[in-house]
Amino acid sequence: MFSHRLVSPTCKPSECTYQLYLTSQIFRGLKSFTLDDPLQASLLRLSAKGISVFSPHTSLDATPNGINTFLIQPFVQYAKDGTSEVISPPGEKVKGFEDAGMGRRVHLGQGLEVAEVVRMVKDHLSVEHGQSPTSLI
Repeated sequence: MFSHRLVSPTCKPSECTYQLYLTSQIFRGLKSFTLDDPLQASLLRLSAKGISVFSPHTSLDATPNGINTFLIQPFVQYAKDGTSEVISPPGEKVKGFEDAGMGRRVHLGQGLEVAEVVRMVKDHLSVEHGQSPTSLI
């Protein structure tokens, strides 16, 4: 099963043998598990059935030519220099992963209307519909 987030409605052990979800919701180390916490209860139900859970969120974002590189592609054409740059944490680069980082940045040469940005993202992702806060549009 693939889902964006690990939530109770998507956590149905009878329907899958493993679960892959993109957005990690565990931002702190878990010292114990309890059924009182919805996320932990989902993880306990899955593990009780022998179902593995994997969240590649940061790994897929930070890897060279990963999700960040893909998501920024429609904006590179508006960049001052036609490129994007890696947002790297301080420290030594790992050989072979020089283009890895915690995001990508484009310095736009011109402003873009929010409606145009939404259209560009929808076109890039090949989706017809999407949601954004109405205060932005």
